[in-house]
Amino acid sequence: MKLLGMALGIIALLAGYSAGAERDTNDPELRARLSMKDQMREHEMVLHRMALNEAPFDLIAARRAVAEVGELARQIEPLFGHPIHDPASRARPEIWENFEDFTARAADLAAYADWAIAGFATIEDGIRIHNEIERHCQGCHALYRE
Repeated sequence: MKLLGMALGIIALLAGYSAGAERDTNDPELRARLSMKDQMREHEMVLHRMALNEAPFDLIAARRAVAEVGELARQIEPLFGHPIHDPASRARPEIWENFEDFTARAADLAAYADWAIAGFATIEDGIRIHNEIERHCQGCHALYRE
């Protein structure tokens, strides 16, 4: 139950939408950010479903999901290099006021994903890795998302 609650919180944090606000989806930079967040959510959910036994454990798919999380984390710095006006965004201005910390957190997630893959062999590893990825995400979102 605790995992389910955490997962629902992560999904809400990753969604990044504010009710009623409209997005300029013609902006290629905004589309790239939204795509990266959607992909991050998809890969995190692969691990989440396996952790909750909603999907069978598939080591290849799980390792691929962790690798993709790492690659997507590497895209955060270039994608968030400057603010974009998006009335539906929940991003706080502190991202750009503390950009060094923001990008260091993304780099930490990427490094963790790289490290985690090396020892990833069991569902227990997958649960631990999933929880640590969530911890990284929540730590950044707590500071930089409304």
